[in-house]
Amino acid sequence: MKVCVIHMQRVTGEQTDNDRFCDPGRYIPSEIHHFQHHFIHKGHIEQDIDGICNDKTYDFYLSCLGNPEQGNDGDDAAATVMQAARYLERRLAPEKLVGNTVHALQLATPYSDRFRTAARLNHDISSEEEVHVNVVILEMGHAVVALEPIVQQHDASFNNSAPDNKKLLITDEPRRTQIRQTAEAYFKDSMGLQGTGIGWCEVVMRINTTTPTRQQQIHVLKVDPCPKIFCSSPVDDVITKTYPGSHRALFDTLLATRIIQTNSRASAQQNISTFFNKFSQTYDLGWDIPSVLTLRNVLAVEHDWTGSILDLACGSGFLGQALHEAAGAPSSPSPFNITGVDVSPSMASSDRIKKYYLSPIHIEPLERYIMKVGEQRYDHVACFNTLHYLPPVVFSAVLSRMFKIASRSISFDLYDPPGRHIDRTNALIGAEAIFNNTGVMRGWFGTTPPVGWKQVMERRQHLFKSPVADGVDVWGTFYRFERDERDECFTSGRLR
Repeated sequence: MKVCVIHMQRVTGEQTDNDRFCDPGRYIPSEIHHFQHHFIHKGHIEQDIDGICNDKTYDFYLSCLGNPEQGNDGDDAAATVMQAARYLERRLAPEKLVGNTVHALQLATPYSDRFRTAARLNHDISSEEEVHVNVVILEMGHAVVALEPIVQQHDASFNNSAPDNKKLLITDEPRRTQIRQTAEAYFKDSMGLQGTGIGWCEVVMRINTTTPTRQQQIHVLKVDPCPKIFCSSPVDDVITKTYPGSHRALFDTLLATRIIQTNSRASAQQNISTFFNKFSQTYDLGWDIPSVLTLRNVLAVEHDWTGSILDLACGSGFLGQALHEAAGAPSSPSPFNITGVDVSPSMASSDRIKKYYLSPIHIEPLERYIMKVGEQRYDHVACFNTLHYLPPVVFSAVLSRMFKIASRSISFDLYDPPGRHIDRTNALIGAEAIFNNTGVMRGWFGTTPPVGWKQVMERRQHLFKSPVADGVDVWGTFYRFERDERDECFTSGRLR
């Protein structure tokens, strides 16, 4: 995709290549997303923005107009930024714009006395008297998720420029969870930004370690709507090590969130639901096709699935039946607790679903469900016969979430449909419904899976001859990844 990244031009001095402004292109190859930067000058804000918006070749616009409180170009810096943000929002359709919103910029001021949490820490964070903690918050669909918190040790003077400052990753519980929950609560409750399209922000907090351990409180100092991401910052180091899919998946999550929030694929999703509602009448005939046989005779037999399972796009319940038959297990009590999600009510009303799945089935697009589960975890996450119905950026964001919410394994298949099959299927459904995401998969991983995971299966096979494209062969690949507890990304709270 082609993305326009929008900044405010400095008044005091020129931007240089060494300036650490937000540049996703530092981490994302141009063959995946092509980023072009435009700097808005205070003297001709509307003219500059008009020029950007009149260029119809951009797929998305990323606003990095900045935090008003951080302006250093005079007393009118904040007003200038707000003027630019308001005009930009008037000119662009909501589904095209991600990043700093007017609402976020209005609320981005210090909050040291405005918000406090009752969260208690069970251990000292450091031997210093006070520490600052930074947490990046991401909107994921209509939910809010905190990334891994970083603690920055300070001396008593809080000299941020001290050369001996050390950036640490907080990994021990319960303080990691308490800090993340504080940041999420502030974002949702105090700022009221959830679902408004800000996409991200950075919450800065302070913890006083001189008080008794169990009396320590987390104080929110401020929120920055332009977090230090894509800036060669310590936060970027954390993203590289801890965010499945790294910066590419994080940026795709920003785009996917905007697609979900603006409901821009509602028509396509409705057409897909209608298609499968009709298809449900004959879907059981697929029990013996090659892809389902691989599910029944390989995945269900050779791997451990006991525990909780999230079956995304569960359809009529093939996975549930395959697992019970392979294990020789009764439907009740079952060694499997299967949660199902599907876009088609008719598919999800089958006898197989009623027998093997927890009730109720969640009837909604899988990308909406997986974004809103927050900190909920499943032992296993699976998705079969569906990921080709997701646009590439949505597929990338969903895959990252699958890794994040799975405790033990993720399993899925990925179709490699030829162009003729895609075109004919989309014409049949009446929308841009299916995509070839095999290239995204290759670019997403490179040569290794996310940190903490190992790949245990990659099986490419013939799936079927296209019934809509003159019998052209459609191939696909089955994947399974399992947790590798030996592969940790941090040791004693420090990034390796």
